[in-house]
Amino acid sequence: MGTRSVYGRVAALIPAAGEGRRMGGTIPKQFLQLGGREILARTLEVFQECGAIDDIWVMVAAEQCALCQSTIIERYGFQKVRAVIAGGITRQESVWLGLQQVAEAIALVVVHDGVRPFVSEELLQQTLDYAGRYGKRPWQILGRKSWASKLKGG
Repeated sequence: MGTRSVYGRVAALIPAAGEGRRMGGTIPKQFLQLGGREILARTLEVFQECGAIDDIWVMVAAEQCALCQSTIIERYGFQKVRAVIAGGITRQESVWLGLQQVAEAIALVVVHDGVRPFVSEELLQQTLDYAGRYGKRPWQILGRKSWASKLKGG
């Protein structure tokens, strides 16, 4: 089932304002290379290629907005990215700031961590179909423990 035609416009919010302190080092995790491309670029590629996603907003640390725009968005030609905006101190605040950018015409919003590049377009499409059908994420309906158990085959 095609999300766009059934549920209207879909936006993706990609928070990537973290400092990556647990990893150490001087380069924030989202700008580290993975197979010759920045981790954030690999994540954005999935959302750019997904036909169900219409608009993307990226939230990074304020001092990284220009860097992200030039070295990732423009360099790789991510045309669905509407803006790179300054994120907040917490992921929750970054998502809130991203939601402030989303137009009222958006029917669904998906939030995905910018440093999780291994999401597949298939999983993204399934999640959007589910959200469009039921109005919630699968783990909101089952509860986190039940959903974790289902994922583990229990």
